[in-house]
This record gives sequence, C-alpha cells and structure tokens, in this order.
Amino acid sequence: MKKLTVLIACCLGVLFFASCDPEVIEDLLSKKPTVEFVTEEHVTSAETYGIYVNESLTLNVRIAPNEESGSGLNEFIFTIQKSNEDGVIVLEDRKAITEDKYAPHFFEETFQFTEAGNYLVTAFVKDDAGAENAAVAYVDVAAPIVESLGSFTGNLKISGAVTVNNPFTGSNELDLTPMDVVTNIELGNTDENGMAEAILNIDGSLITLQCKREGDTFIFDTFHFTKPLDLTVFTVDFNIEISDMVGTLHDDMMSITAIAKGDGSYQQLVTATLDGQMDGELEKDKE
Repeated sequence: MKKLTVLIACCLGVLFFASCDPEVIEDLLSKKPTVEFVTEEHVTSAETYGIYVNESLTLNVRIAPNEESGSGLNEFIFTIQKSNEDGVIVLEDRKAITEDKYAPHFFEETFQFTEAGNYLVTAFVKDDAGAENAAVAYVDVAAPIVESLGSFTGNLKISGAVTVNNPFTGSNELDLTPMDVVTNIELGNTDENGMAEAILNIDGSLITLQCKREGDTFIFDTFHFTKPLDLTVFTVDFNIEISDMVGTLHDDMMSITAIAKGDGSYQQLVTATLDGQMDGELEKDKE
C-alpha cells in the first residue's frame, strides 16, 4: 500500500516528476529504522517544548526496525545539546540493543534544565545493516520575567526562494510568494543583566526564548517552528529556523528583521529547502 501511494503521488506530480519507474522508486526509498518522539498526540515531526528554569521535561521515544530491510536494531543514542556557540552536550544516553532486536522499543528520558536558553534534543537509531535515522525536538527554557515590557502583535512576512530537489528531474528553484506569519511577542526583563525574556506565539507555535537587550534593540536567540508551504503540486510541512532576529522599538512599533531557513520533504522522495528572510512590524497592544 505504501509503494502504491508513492507511485500515485509520483504520477500526479507532473511538474516535478519525470519518471514513475517502480524499480527506481524502490531504490530511492531508504529502508531506515523508525525513530519518533511519542506524545498523547503521537507527534512524529520536529516538536518544540517551552518550560521554565529548574523544571524537568520527560520525553518518550519509540524506535522500531524497518519491516522491509529485515535488519534488527543495533543502537539508540539520546542527546540534549545547548544551542549556542559552544554547543555543549548536557545529556547523552547510549543504549545497545541486544534483545528483541526485531521489535519496537520505548525509552523514557527525563532531564532538569537549570539554565535558561534553547536546547536541541536528538534521538538517533542505527540497525545491524548500518542504516541510520534521527528525530529532533527543541526545548526553550525561559527565565522568570520580573518587569513587563509589553506585548506586540502583527503580521510578519517570510519571503525568499525554495529549492525543490527531485530525484527524477534534479533541482528546481521557485520564488516564494511572501507569506504572512501571525506573530505576538511578549517581552520582559529578567534578573539577568542585559537579558530579556520573550514569549512568541508565531503562526500558532508557542516559543519561549531569551534575547539580549541593547537599549531599544533586542537580539533574539535562534528558534524553530513548523509551517506548511504550498508548492503547487503538494504541500510540505517545513521546519523553519529563524536566526539573527533583531527587533527595534520605535515608540509603540517594533520592526523585525531575521534570516529564515527551512527544510521539508514529501513522500520521502522529494526534498525542499527554504532560503529567505522574515521581516515586518509589530504594534504594541493597548493595555
């Protein structure tokens, strides 16, 4: 059934697909083991969690062998890395799979975050044939706000270019029609000198992160959120990374500039990358 779905999608995507050879598709479908973060909603894509300093977070991970490869599970690695210039790994858990190698395994990982900042969580699995797969999650750890600086709301725009990488026809670059991203930012000073805390509601994703304050200018940490992009033939859920985001206050307006990059895939065959920017103005909410 899975092969049939891919084959139908291939033949419908005339704009990008030039061949529907089942043997080619079979070769391109990577027989990787499964790894996914499991929640009440059974989240399998990149997920963001927002917590406060000194709180603990428990993540559940499921791994399983690939049914078509016939290879048993070999190793599971779980890491938490601080997303800064040093990239310090604050937790690493390695487990060799020596029993029930052909059955799913579940792991529960708990960590207490004692420092504010942004963290990258990676769950990695490898099978006996050497095939590998990984799932990622992001944890934003906030410091308590001691002085509110206000809430700012408006539409930011993401623009730029999307490169579609098709195994049948090669790469194709598309100009991205600027997309509105509904955004609200709550800002507040923390006890840390020169730092502010921001709570973002961006396109429905709730994110907490720190930013460095220099007068009326705020330099935000890098963060991620998921947004669907319509690529005409199909819609791809992009994991978008926002970096070098700077907000500047002018009276009751905050102007935003940032770099926007992202990636997504469709049916495990077509991948797409975003290279663009995000900018616009947010207005201070009336109290």
